[in-house]
Amino acid sequence: TGAHGGADITEPTQFHVGVILDLDSWNGKMSNNCISIAAQDFYAVNVHYRTRLVLHTEDSKDVASAVLKAVDMLEDVKIQMIVGPQTSAQAEIIAGLGNKSHVPVVSFSATSPSLSKSPVPYFIRMAQNDTYQLEAIASLIRAFAWKEVVLLYEETDYGNGIIPYLIDTFQTMDVRVPYRSSIHPNATDAHILKELDNLSTMPTRVFIVHMLSPLGPRFFPLVKEAGLMTEGNAWIITEGFTNILGSMEDSVQDSMLGVLGIKPYIPLSERLRKFKVQMKKYEQEGETLDNLNIFCLHAYDTIWALAMAVERVATKHRFQKPKEYQNNNDFPLGIFEMGPQLLEEISKSNFKGLSGEIRLVNGQLQPPVFQIINVEQKERKVGFWIPTVGISQLPYVKTAKHLKLIIWPGETTTVPSGKKLKIGYPVKQTFTEFVKVEVNHSSNGTYVTGYCIDGFNTVMEALPKAIPYDFVPFQKGNGEKGSSSYDDLVYEVFLQKYDVAVGDITITSNRSLYVEFSHPHTTGGVEMVIPIKYDKRNKLLSIFEPFSTSVWLSYFAMLAITIFVIWSFEHVKIPVDQSVKKVSKLVVLTFVIASFILFGLFMQALGKGLLDNHHFTTRDAKDLVKRGDFVGYQKGSSVKTILIKDLKFKESKLKAYNSVEEYDEALDKGSQNGGVAAIFDEIPYIKLFMNKYCGKYTRVGDPIRMEGFGYAFPRGSSLVPDISRAILSVLELQGEKMVKIENTWLGSECTCPDPTNSSPNTITLDIIWGLFVIFLIFMFCLYMMFWLAHVKRKSENWFWRGLRYIFQIDQKPTKTSGTEDNSQPDSLNVVKQSNNSGTEDGTATAATEGETSETLPPSPETLPSSPPPLLQVTISE
Repeated sequence: TGAHGGADITEPTQFHVGVILDLDSWNGKMSNNCISIAAQDFYAVNVHYRTRLVLHTEDSKDVASAVLKAVDMLEDVKIQMIVGPQTSAQAEIIAGLGNKSHVPVVSFSATSPSLSKSPVPYFIRMAQNDTYQLEAIASLIRAFAWKEVVLLYEETDYGNGIIPYLIDTFQTMDVRVPYRSSIHPNATDAHILKELDNLSTMPTRVFIVHMLSPLGPRFFPLVKEAGLMTEGNAWIITEGFTNILGSMEDSVQDSMLGVLGIKPYIPLSERLRKFKVQMKKYEQEGETLDNLNIFCLHAYDTIWALAMAVERVATKHRFQKPKEYQNNNDFPLGIFEMGPQLLEEISKSNFKGLSGEIRLVNGQLQPPVFQIINVEQKERKVGFWIPTVGISQLPYVKTAKHLKLIIWPGETTTVPSGKKLKIGYPVKQTFTEFVKVEVNHSSNGTYVTGYCIDGFNTVMEALPKAIPYDFVPFQKGNGEKGSSSYDDLVYEVFLQKYDVAVGDITITSNRSLYVEFSHPHTTGGVEMVIPIKYDKRNKLLSIFEPFSTSVWLSYFAMLAITIFVIWSFEHVKIPVDQSVKKVSKLVVLTFVIASFILFGLFMQALGKGLLDNHHFTTRDAKDLVKRGDFVGYQKGSSVKTILIKDLKFKESKLKAYNSVEEYDEALDKGSQNGGVAAIFDEIPYIKLFMNKYCGKYTRVGDPIRMEGFGYAFPRGSSLVPDISRAILSVLELQGEKMVKIENTWLGSECTCPDPTNSSPNTITLDIIWGLFVIFLIFMFCLYMMFWLAHVKRKSENWFWRGLRYIFQIDQKPTKTSGTEDNSQPDSLNVVKQSNNSGTEDGTATAATEGETSETLPPSPETLPSSPPPLLQVTISE
């Protein structure tokens, strides 16, 4: 037993590995060669290792045969590991077997994202998850500012697996996928050509192809046959297709000239050079060194990772022979007891392999650097995609840069921008300033210009990338013009017969049910225009027009009141000359101040009236409705609906016209003479009309809310946000250019009379009645205060004394020394009453100087008991 035990120690411990490949496929053959070389290289370098991998290779044609081969090896060989379920479908089922038997399943070519979601801990992916390439593809789409892509993929688990993730990625970028096509690997050439013919009718010209062999090599020759490998088309192939380019025939690569592809970047190393040399002896006819792909390198690194893992496991178990499977009722094939330890050691793999850094996280490799290739006579590197940087020309940089020059299909360097857009526009016989079609008789071609067309061209120039487009006229078969043709044009866009419709197309809620509109490129709203009526004046009497008749009468009444008050003061029969003069001056001053105020208003109104001798027929649409006037609008315009529903006009009062000349004629006639009292139309048309007939008409009232002109797109078009942003950019940053276009076609803005800002030329009494009221009140107060000051009461209080003081009444006149006033008439006598016996001091009571004969009688209390003698004296000063 000791000798036997010694032999067990010296002999390497064997770990059986089942290898399942499709040996009829190029990828299977290449991978098998890489696996054999990997095992030889590892043990040639690590001769001292006490473990050995024993490879059991089985050929699998499909999923069923791959599963049967796996079951056979689990049951008969008792394998401890399974390597290389070549497809994702095979790997998913075999991983379930490995999970139940605790046998690690390691795949170097199964890339489906669904495997990462499966709760299968015993599955290890030594390949790149297909989702890793999504950001690289998205960066390419973003770099060329493409907004729509078409997906073409094979109808297999491999093909279907990545599509939902790819669509989600594009949605976050606002990139639409208007169409996707799944093609069965066994589809006939006729079926594929029919699908390609369908693609040729679509406007999108950016295609992403997610296929493997055998469908991929068949597909692109048919693409070329269908005429889709020409200028203006862009084709991008995913990692799986790019990795097998080297295995394709020259005729296939010739049909792919201009295609872009991505694949993991493999840095060239000395080990890789030696490996290529080793591969020479495995070359078969038609295969070259350039055919080496990432799957082969991953297969090589997988064997190295397994060999290192089993050595670590064996070291921990003192190089004991791997224990046999234990029977289990849940899984009849048994359970490998060392499976968990082996799985743990494989998951710890961390080394530098041929394909780059090998480090597993959650059972799979981490995202690599992708290289971007351009298919010419052979693959040509044009750039790289770095996870933390993005697109660059070098594999290791810290800042993003542009790609190298790319040769696109059709051998052009012009970036494909899709199929030329078909721009529909209305053919107009009226209002041609908006869309004008000129016929070149020499070339029998047409040339379209106009305000809307020039504006659209300016917007397209503002896009981040150039988009080719052609203008295609639209006209109803019967040649009818008007809004009906506009609605028909919009409906044609709905049917996708046009990619865009441009022109003076108003954005309405009804039209938006069928198409999507861009941001309005004109000011929206409906305005009313009325004629200006000029007054025929009598020049002789025009000087009196600033004041109305009522104002003139009021002013003359003011003058009459002033004269009356002064006259009444001057004719008072009392000696109050000083008070009369002061009050009279105050009355005159009041009249003069009021006259100055009126004079200022008079001069202002007179100046305005001499220059502005017009008036407006109405100031509000409601006036027109009340009077029952006729109004006009543009024939076929949606303005008619606004007039009826919003402004409450009767339809019988509406008249439709086709041109600004007809507008002018109708307004000249007037509502009573077969014309109209006002015209309603959208702001751009009103601008055109007013700039042509500015002196005759004016806008009235506030604009009625309405959307402006917009560009119509099929619903869901990816161009809508880009065009809308370009419109805003042009309006904000190139406003002068748009104004120049507007002035060229619609005319320069002119200044017309504005009834909303104008004041009446004639000043009426209701404007300045307050001035007259204040004047009358002031006059009344002066008049009453003056007369009340001369009224004596029996008991004089402070109020009356104040009034007398203000008007200086009953004060003594100043004497002039040395003179006598003999001017008093002899009749003016004062009766002095003397009653010496009746007074205590014996003084006589005499009348006060300046007191008139009309003195008040003495009170009864002061009368003497007997009548005193009366003396009649004449007082002379």
